[in-house]
Amino acid sequence: AETAARSSLETARRDIAHQRELRRKEDELARQAAHAAAASEERQRRLAETSDLEFRRLLQQKETDLARQAADAAAASEERCLQQAAAAERERRRVIQDKETEHASAVREQAAAAELEHRRVIQ
Repeated sequence: AETAARSSLETARRDIAHQRELRRKEDELARQAAHAAAASEERQRRLAETSDLEFRRLLQQKETDLARQAADAAAASEERCLQQAAAAERERRRVIQDKETEHASAVREQAAAAELEHRRVIQ
């Protein structure tokens, strides 16, 4: 009976030790699972941040491109306006020159006619 009791006690001790080992392994697995879940959440958070940052970067790049295009269009428009103003000024000067030439021609013709009239009167 004593041998049976010792054997039973030894079996119980082994069972308890085995149960403790199983609980220890379960606790370790639970810690590993929690760590893996936290790491996964962190990766997801970083991925979301990266995606958000990339989206913001792309949006800012697009805004910069649009602003550059608008500035280029404004500069081109200003250049066209300056060219049109220069052409208008050249045309204005040409018209003035034509009028001055016309006037000078008319004055010369009047002077020539007056000279002819004066010579005719003198003769």
